Amino acid sequence: MSTFLKLESFSSKSKIFIVTLLVFVFYFMAMSFLNSYSFYKFYTKNFKKIEYARFEKIIFELDFTQSLKKRTFVNDGNSVNLKFSAEDLLAFRQTYFTSFENNDGPISNSSIMYISDDTNRWRKAKVVFADTEQKVKVKLHGTSNGPIRKSFKNLDHIREKLHKFVDIEYIDPSTGGYAFKIKIPSKESFHSGMRRINFLSPYDDWGITQNALNRLISENNVITAYGTLRKLYINGLFIGPYLMQEQINKELLERNFQITNYAALKSNDDWNKSLNTAHAGTTDYTAFDKEQDGEPETVRVATTLLEKLFDAIKRKNIKDIYSLVDINNLAKVAAFIKLTGSVGPLYGDNTRYIFNAATGKFQFTFRLESGPSKIEATAPANFDLDKYNDVHYHKIFDLLIQDKEFVNLRNIFLSKIIASEDNLLAMIQYEHDKSSEFFSSINFPTNYIKYRYQGNLDIIKHNIKHIKKYLEYSKVYVTVHERETGDHELKILLDSYTSSSIKKFISCDGKVYTPKTPIRLNTPTYSRIDGYIIFNNINKFISPFGCIKDIKIQRDWSISNINPSNIYINYSKEVLYHDRHGLEFFGKKLLKVDLNTKKRAIKKYRISRGNYYINKDIVFPENSFVSIDPGTSIYLENNVSFFVKGTLVAEGTKELPIIVTGAKGKPFGTFAVMGSERFDDYVSLRFFHIRGGNEKIINGIYFTGQASFHRVDVEIKNSVFEDSESDDGLNIKYGNIKIKDSIFRNNIGDQVDLDFTKGDVSNNLFFINNAYKNFISSDGLDISGSNVKITNNRFENMTDKGISIGEQSVALVSKNEIKGNNIGIATKDSSDVCLENNNLRNNIIDIAGYIKKKMYGLPSIGIRNQAFKNIYILDINNKLQDKFNFQLCDNSSEVI
Repeated sequence: MSTFLKLESFSSKSKIFIVTLLVFVFYFMAMSFLNSYSFYKFYTKNFKKIEYARFEKIIFELDFTQSLKKRTFVNDGNSVNLKFSAEDLLAFRQTYFTSFENNDGPISNSSIMYISDDTNRWRKAKVVFADTEQKVKVKLHGTSNGPIRKSFKNLDHIREKLHKFVDIEYIDPSTGGYAFKIKIPSKESFHSGMRRINFLSPYDDWGITQNALNRLISENNVITAYGTLRKLYINGLFIGPYLMQEQINKELLERNFQITNYAALKSNDDWNKSLNTAHAGTTDYTAFDKEQDGEPETVRVATTLLEKLFDAIKRKNIKDIYSLVDINNLAKVAAFIKLTGSVGPLYGDNTRYIFNAATGKFQFTFRLESGPSKIEATAPANFDLDKYNDVHYHKIFDLLIQDKEFVNLRNIFLSKIIASEDNLLAMIQYEHDKSSEFFSSINFPTNYIKYRYQGNLDIIKHNIKHIKKYLEYSKVYVTVHERETGDHELKILLDSYTSSSIKKFISCDGKVYTPKTPIRLNTPTYSRIDGYIIFNNINKFISPFGCIKDIKIQRDWSISNINPSNIYINYSKEVLYHDRHGLEFFGKKLLKVDLNTKKRAIKKYRISRGNYYINKDIVFPENSFVSIDPGTSIYLENNVSFFVKGTLVAEGTKELPIIVTGAKGKPFGTFAVMGSERFDDYVSLRFFHIRGGNEKIINGIYFTGQASFHRVDVEIKNSVFEDSESDDGLNIKYGNIKIKDSIFRNNIGDQVDLDFTKGDVSNNLFFINNAYKNFISSDGLDISGSNVKITNNRFENMTDKGISIGEQSVALVSKNEIKGNNIGIATKDSSDVCLENNNLRNNIIDIAGYIKKKMYGLPSIGIRNQAFKNIYILDINNKLQDKFNFQLCDNSSEVI
C-alpha cells in the first residue's frame, strides 16, 4: 500500500514537472517570437494605431530575464552617471510639464508642443565619466516634447488618451524620456576633448544607421556630429541607453573641421511662429530671426553677410551665392541629401549656418537625426525634378540644382560615395554589430531601435541603387555630318547627367584613331519641371572618318565605358536653306511687282530677255510668280540650281526659245518649282529647251530630275529635255499634267517620271541615240500612283522599258509607236491598264506584267484591238505563266 502511494505521489510530481516545463518552453518560445525581427515586421505592417515601441514595453515587462540585469551604476567605461539634486529633478520635470501647456492649456494631441528656452535653464550638477567625477552645467536637450510622451508608462499613456490631459506624475526620469545637454566649465578637463555634450534619449530620433551615416558625413568634411552609445544613470539608477554626441561648437569645429574663428547662426527654435508648425517660420530667410554663437566680432560680420546671402537667394543670383558660400560644402550636402533622402537637417530651425572668418564663406551643417527616406525619383530623368523633391528643400538648393556647374560638382561627390559603397555598408554593419552587443547587456527595451536598422539599411541600398542608375545613365547620339566641302563633322549629343570622354574612334573599315587627349563631352541642361532637355549643348568637332563603326567613350567619374548598345550613330549632310537667294545676279533685268489678291500676297518677277551666267543657287521666295521672256538663256555652273517657290511661266517661241543649260561643260544642279500647299500654283512651258542638268537637294527637298516640278499643275508644249545626268530627265510629283508635242532624249535615267499625277501625255517623242545605249538604262515614261492617258507617242530604243506603269496607277495606252525597246510596256504592282491600237515592233518583250514591290498585288491588263508577240507575265509567286489570257478593256475604266 505504501509503495502504491509512493508511486502515485511520484506520478503527480512528474505531471507537475512536465506541465511546468511545457509552460516554460511555451513562455520562452513566445518571448523569443515576440522579440524577433519577423514579429517586428509583421506588427509594424499590420498594426498602425499602437506603435511598436509601446507594445514592446509590454513584452519587456513580461520578460523576467531582464530582471537579472543590473540597473545600478556600474563603472564599466560605457556608463555615465549624472548626479542631480531633488530640486534639479523637480525643475526638469516642471519644464517638461510646462511644454504641454504652451498653448493656453493642456493640448496633449497638438503637433506643435515644444520646450521653451524661457523655462529651460542651466543647472549645476556633477557627472561621472569612467573614474572621473566633474562639475558641469546641465539643461534639457531639444525642443520637442515628443520623446517624453513616448516614455510614458503604458498605464499613464492610456490615461492620457482617455482624459486628453498630461499629469505631471506621468513625467518620470526613470523611464528614459529625458534628454540632456551638458557643458563642462573651461577650467575642468574635457571629456575625450569634448566640452559640450548632448545625451539623446532612447526615444529621440537617432538610430544605428543615422549614427553611421553621420560618421561618414563627418569623414567627408561636412560639419556634423556622431555619437557613442552610453548607459545613462541618474543618481546611480539606470534610465536607458543614450547616444552621447558632441554639440556642434567651438571645440568640434576646430578639432574636426579646422575652423577656428567662426560664427554659428540658426533660426530661433520657438515653435509658436506664424506658420503654426514645428521648426519652420516665415522669418527663416532673414538674418533677424537668428540665434548667434561664436566670436563676437565674427558674429556681427556673419549676420550682415547672411542677409546678403538671403538677398542673393531672393534675386536668384547664382554668382552672388557662389561668392558667399563654400560651394564644395554645399555640393557635398546636396550629395548626402540624395544618399539619405532627407532634407530634415536643412529645414527651418534645423539649418545651421557656420561662417568661417578665414574664408569669408558659409558652410551648412548636415546632422541626420531621423532615419533615411527612399528616393521617390526612381527614373534618372526624375532625379532632380521638382515634383519628386517636394521635401521642404532649402531655397538655396532649389536654385543651385538649376546650376549646371553645381550639379556636376554634386555628381562628383555622389560618384565618390558610390565608389566606396562597400566601405559605407561595412561602416553601417559595424555600427549595428557594436550596438547590438551593447543593447544585449542592458535592462531596457531596444528592439524598436535595433530593428529599424534593417529597414533603414534597405532604404540606403535603394537610394544607392537609384543614384547609380542616375550616374550611369548615358546614351550618346552621334551624327556624322557631311559638309559641302566633302569633309565630315561630328555632332554629338550626350544624354547623360555626368560627363564622359571619347577615347577612341573605329571606322567602318576597321581603322582606329586615338586622340592625343580624351575629348570631353558636354552634357545638356535639363528642365526641372518635366525632365526634358532645354539646352542641347551639342559637341562639335572634325570627324576622323566619314563612316564610323564604333566609338569608345568612358565615364569621367569611373573607369567604365559606355556600352556600345547605348551609342547611336546616324549620318547627315549639309542642307542649305534659303528663303530667297541670288536674285541680284539678274540686276535691273529682274523686274518685281508686289500684288495683293484676296487669297494671298504675290511677288511677281519677270526675267527680261538676256544671257545669264550664274554661279550660285537662285531661289525665289514663297508665293512667287516668275516669268521668263522669250529668247532668254540661263547658264548654270556646276551644281548650281534654279528654284521657284510658287508659279513659273517660261513660254518661248519657235524663233526665240528659252534655254537652260550647264556652263563650262559641267552639269548644273536642278531647275525646280515647288508649289504652295494652299494655293493653285502651276508651270507653263513653251519652246523650252533644257539640257545637261543633274539632281539636287534644295531646302531639304530632293529633286530627282534636271527639271523637277512638285505640287504644281504642269503644261508642257514644244519643248526639249535632254542629256541629263540625273535620275529623271523630267520629274513631276503631285499635280495635273498635260505634256504634248515635246522631245525627251538621251537622259541617263528615265526620260520622264510622273509620280501621283493625273493628265495626258500625247504626241511626244521618247528615244535614246544608239551611241548612248551602252551606258544609259532608261525608261521612256515611268508613272507611279498616277492616272494618265498616254496617246500617239513614240517610244524608241529604250534600254529598259518604253512605258513603265506601277504602284496602283491607272492608264490608257493608245495608238503609240513602241519599237526597239527592251520591254515595250511593263505593268506592275496593282496597276490597272488598258492597251489599245499600239504598234509594238522589234521589242525583246512587248508586254510584261509582274509584282515588283511585295506590298502590292498583281496588275490588271486589258486589251482592245491590240496586237503583240512576246509577253512576260508572272503569277503572284513570281513564276512565269505559260499561258495568259488578257481581259478586255472595260469602257467604264477609271482612266481619264
